[in-house]
Amino acid sequence: MEVKSLYFVLFIPGVAFIYYLFPQRLRWLVLLFSSLFFVAYNSTISLIVLISVILINYILNQQFNKIKTEQKRQYFLWFTILINLIILGLFKYYNAINRGSNFITDLLQIENPIPHIEWLLPLGISYYIFQAIGYNIDIYRGTEKPETHFGNFAVYLSFFPKLIAGPIEQAADFLPQLKENITLKYQNISNGGRLILWGLFKKIIIAEHINEFIQPMFMDSPNHSGAPLILALLLYTVEIYADFSGYTDIALGTARLFGIKLTINFRQPFYAISLTDFWRRWHISLSTWVNNYIYNPLSMWISITFNFKKWGIIFSVFFSFLLLGIWHGTDLTFAFFGGIQGAILGFEILTQKVRKKIAAKTPQFIFNIISRSLTIGAFAFSCIFFKANRINQAKGWILQMNPLKSNITDLNNTSIIYLIIAIVVYIFIDHQIFKNGFNNWCSSQHVILRWSVYALLIFAIITLSSVNTYPFIYSNF
Repeated sequence: MEVKSLYFVLFIPGVAFIYYLFPQRLRWLVLLFSSLFFVAYNSTISLIVLISVILINYILNQQFNKIKTEQKRQYFLWFTILINLIILGLFKYYNAINRGSNFITDLLQIENPIPHIEWLLPLGISYYIFQAIGYNIDIYRGTEKPETHFGNFAVYLSFFPKLIAGPIEQAADFLPQLKENITLKYQNISNGGRLILWGLFKKIIIAEHINEFIQPMFMDSPNHSGAPLILALLLYTVEIYADFSGYTDIALGTARLFGIKLTINFRQPFYAISLTDFWRRWHISLSTWVNNYIYNPLSMWISITFNFKKWGIIFSVFFSFLLLGIWHGTDLTFAFFGGIQGAILGFEILTQKVRKKIAAKTPQFIFNIISRSLTIGAFAFSCIFFKANRINQAKGWILQMNPLKSNITDLNNTSIIYLIIAIVVYIFIDHQIFKNGFNNWCSSQHVILRWSVYALLIFAIITLSSVNTYPFIYSNF
């Protein structure tokens, strides 16, 4: 269901209208069936897989309290994790495993025993599987109790605003909200509407226009080498941000229409002064999940088992981000993307004291500019692998980005200058003027200015939107 489609425009207010007609105790039915319809609209297999995951995990969750011994609880936890990973692996990684198996069997000149099946990636599977695993771990740890209300648990995994690309919600934050007596409030409607509007602007006006400019440059990189290709890479990081944070704003705004608050997923990431700081601001729900359920347990186990300290932390960070990269997709490029992030984060851990000394001797303004530039540059470099379909393609782009090979005529274009100015203005507005959130800024302005901004955004979305429709980048994961 594309955001520029009539179905999207009618679906959200229609569901919200029906939602408030129902009494509080039955509203979960509206949220659940609207979510299931949303998934079924994408594909039947997506609906079947989602319902199966909900049923399996609900049954598994209810068994935890029946197991008394710690060892058996631990075994059962690993069983629940394994079940969820098998489901995720079957639909997301099966084809990649099959391709690898084909390569090996071809070398050995034997028949591949793994059948070839072209799976369609179920909508949102990476997100709700991670939620299910995290919830099982929380139950095992005793920080959460198994949700006995099947409807509420089903909504927790399937809630449609967060299904395509998150945020990955913690049960402790989401489930209690379903039990509150939520009434129709103007504040929820206005806040939700504003977030949806700002998210649509970021997606349709910023992200899609950047994509139309840079995509031909990447696809025809031999003719767009050096500085123009480096510029395209930097613009690609802005495209990812506008696309992904735009979806997040739409998700948060849609949830707010129902009186539900989702996790904030971005906090001015381009103001980060290190990659460590960056990941505290970028895709916060995923980095929090990785920290809670991979990095912390792994680093603690390494510390206790091997008595490694700093190097144990570095390995845990690298391994966690390697898995984070693989979570994005089956191509080896995503492993490189995560591995580069983990390697740079490890370097930051090793040089922490040195960087603090440099910061103490350098004017803060200068230090921040240099640090932010290096952080954006490091992230942008890793995004080469994020965008590339294969390693050779990424390698080719890197070689073509040699500044000495720059074709200056590519930059001698008025439209490029206008685009760069527009992006700089957008980043400034988004990170500085709206630094406390678009909603908070709007609420603090005079009504005339506020409605003028609304009108300007709506006008831009209607008149400047691209003819082509591009799916959200993170909907592919």
